[in-house]
Amino acid sequence: GASSPGLTLPSGFDLYGWQQASSTCLPPCSNGEHGKDRVGCASAMTIVATTHSEEVSVWTSRHTVRNGSVDSVLGLAAIGTKFHFTYTYELTEALPYLATYFVGNDRGNTNAKAKTVVVSIDKQPFRTFEPGEEVILSLREVFEVTRGLPGHYGALASDGLPWEAFRDGIEIRLAVECFNNDGEISAPALRMGSSYGRPICVLSFTYVQDNAEFRIPEIRGDGVVFDRGLLLRAARGKTIQWFPSSERVIVALTSALVMLGLPMKIMRWFSLMCLGTLSNMYRRVLVQTFDLAEQTATMAVLLMSNSVPFLELSDVNSNDNGFPAISKNRFEERLKQALQQRRDILDEAELSAFVECCFKNMRPGNHTAFSIAKDMFCQRGGHHLESEICDVDTFNVHCSYDSAVDLDTAVRLYDCD
Repeated sequence: GASSPGLTLPSGFDLYGWQQASSTCLPPCSNGEHGKDRVGCASAMTIVATTHSEEVSVWTSRHTVRNGSVDSVLGLAAIGTKFHFTYTYELTEALPYLATYFVGNDRGNTNAKAKTVVVSIDKQPFRTFEPGEEVILSLREVFEVTRGLPGHYGALASDGLPWEAFRDGIEIRLAVECFNNDGEISAPALRMGSSYGRPICVLSFTYVQDNAEFRIPEIRGDGVVFDRGLLLRAARGKTIQWFPSSERVIVALTSALVMLGLPMKIMRWFSLMCLGTLSNMYRRVLVQTFDLAEQTATMAVLLMSNSVPFLELSDVNSNDNGFPAISKNRFEERLKQALQQRRDILDEAELSAFVECCFKNMRPGNHTAFSIAKDMFCQRGGHHLESEICDVDTFNVHCSYDSAVDLDTAVRLYDCD
């Protein structure tokens, strides 16, 4: 939201002009005070000028330059100046719909609703004003909380008012920042429990420059008149305020559901429980029960059933043990019969390469990935592919490859040695 501070004058004073703001009648010292320099003279009145609600200037001195000399008059009556501060804060965006149930449709307010905190140089609370309380600071207090004052303002340590500022003029910037959440306040000392109902607005003062003009210099007679003053100029501030938003709540809940995987879990439960016969089918695929004894028995039944086609396919006997086996020629013959409807895709050479690759990986002892890779890259001396065979053990290993308990696992499981 944006905060717009304002400076007000006592009743009866108008904007866009300068006028006497005090009735204190101090005798002017036209010839010096007790023979001293004219810088010791005091004015008989305090002059205030303002052009709009965000700027006010207090006259502090007049310097008349003539014939190489300077006559100066200080407006010391400005010491008693008191500033009355008012401000408004307003959101630059519309309130979220959900927030209207908590704070209404009010997009902004004034210091009548907010707690006002004047911050010191070291970012500590200097003065605190409750909502509705009039915010009034004296000139001495303004100088005390102004940050960045030049080092040559040494008199500030003694009486709280640097006389150099009266002589030369000074410009000070006022900034207002309003918060409704302590998390946005950087200084821990200023976190006083801001909320939607009672935000906290922080007033801070910063030095800008010297030689602030009260009004444009003018030529009078044989000299040039320079009027200096204390120029207090307010600046609009921007802060972040937090309000509940239904859109943000929906996004947060959706993100939480996705991160927890709930949509997938809900869909899985729905598929397994609420689709009738389809749920039974999905359950058999997604929820598989495993029983070691049952899977071993299933594998044994597969071995028995696979022995029948193996004996029908075997055409040679192994030279090592005399057991029946399947030769490469028989393997190629049966594959050609199985793929005869795809001969328009695989020609004779491509089919032979396919048979050679498959049969190479079905030779006895080729049960591990290492032995398969070894045979693919190393030439086994004394053996030719035409003389290789596929025995019954190799045939059964490949037939039980996709079973939960394959042949090699079952053998190692029941091997007591």
